[in-house]
Amino acid sequence: MKQWSLEQIDFPFWVNADILVGPGGGGKIGPALAPAEEAARTKRTFREAIDPTEFFALAKYYFPTCTLSTGWVTGTPTDPEDYRYTMGLEKSLQIAVKIQGFS
Repeated sequence: MKQWSLEQIDFPFWVNADILVGPGGGGKIGPALAPAEEAARTKRTFREAIDPTEFFALAKYYFPTCTLSTGWVTGTPTDPEDYRYTMGLEKSLQIAVKIQGFS
């Protein structure tokens, strides 16, 4: 996010992050911005959720007029019954967005 600014963007812009752990996802939440060295040191993978507080703060600061797209980190559970989006997951995402001052 730091490499771009709104002045450089002359088209509709979306910022996406998986901010919660969903069906089959890992249990970790990592930093929104992790330099390559930090990612290597912490062994952060793309299966980790981004810290919602940090994501919303950075998106609001760098891209105040963008469309935010949030979701869940998912994986491939061994039992297909575990790969479901539930009302509880939906409610958790709504609460996470609302806590950050968005609707």
